[in-house]
Amino acid sequence: MPIYRVRKKKFTSGDALPGESTTPTPGGVVAKEDADPYLAIPDLANPGDFLTYSFLFWNITGASNAGIHSTEAVNIQIGTKDVDATSWYVKVGVSGPIWTGVFTHAFSETQDKFLLDIPIASVNPAAAWTPGNNKVETEAQIAPSGVDIFADPDISGEKFDLWLTFSGGTVTGVKLHADTNAAIWAAIANYKQTEDVLPPWGLFEVWDELQEIRDRLSLVADPGPEDLWRIRKLLDRAQIEESLGLEDELTRVVSNLDRMTQMQMRGSLAAIKAQQVRLDAAMKMLEETLNKMSK
Repeated sequence: MPIYRVRKKKFTSGDALPGESTTPTPGGVVAKEDADPYLAIPDLANPGDFLTYSFLFWNITGASNAGIHSTEAVNIQIGTKDVDATSWYVKVGVSGPIWTGVFTHAFSETQDKFLLDIPIASVNPAAAWTPGNNKVETEAQIAPSGVDIFADPDISGEKFDLWLTFSGGTVTGVKLHADTNAAIWAAIANYKQTEDVLPPWGLFEVWDELQEIRDRLSLVADPGPEDLWRIRKLLDRAQIEESLGLEDELTRVVSNLDRMTQMQMRGSLAAIKAQQVRLDAAMKMLEETLNKMSK
C-alpha cells in the first residue's frame, strides 16, 4: 500500500515546519489538501513571540498529478507509488527600504528542494545581469523597456519546466518579462527529470511490419491467407493503439491542466494532432492494402 506523506518546508532552506503526517493510503484514493494561507510558529529565540509564514506552492511527487500546484487547495491522486505532498512557505517580515529587481531561484520538482544553481541562461538587456548573480536589475537607467530573463534549459541533468513568479512578471515559455522598476522578490524556475519514452501506440513497429508485407506483395502474384490474416491483425492493432495512445495523452493533460502554461497546452495539442495524423495515415495504408488483397 502506498505511503502518503504531507509536510511543510521553509523557502529556500527546506527546513521542516511543524505538521508532518505519514499515512498508508490505498491506490485510487483522492486526498484533498487545503494549505493554511499563513502559519504562526512560536519563536523559540523570543518566548511569547511568533514567526509568520505565508504559503507559496505545493510540490507533489509520486501522485498521478505530480508537479507544482500554486493553489492552496489541491486534490492529490494516489496511484501505486509513495506520495510526498510538500507545501512550501516563506517567512513574512517587516517591510524594509524600497528596492527594485528580480530575484531568481532554481527549484527541483524531482528532488523537492531549492538548488544552488543560477537558473538564468541570458538576460536582455545584458547590462541588467551579472553572470553568477541570482538578481536581475530593473532600474529605468539600465532597463528602460524592462528585462527579459531566459531560463537555463538544463541544470544538473534536469530540464526546465516552468516559471513560478510572485509579485509580478509575465511568463512566455522560458522567458520571464519584468517591467521597468519591477520588484519581484521570487521568480522560481522549476526543473524536473524527464524520461525519453517511445510512443505507447507502437506506430513504428506497425509501419515496419506493413512495409515488409508491401515489399513481399510486390514479389507475389497471389497473396496467401497468411498475408491477409497478418494485415487484418495490423489494422486491429493500429486502431486499438491509437485509442490507447490518445487516452494516455488525455490522462496526462487532465491531471496536469492546472499547472500547464499556454505554450505547454499548445505543445500538447500539437502532439495529440500529430499522433492522430500519423496513425490515421498508417490505418489508411493498411485498409487500402487489405482491400487490394481481398479482391
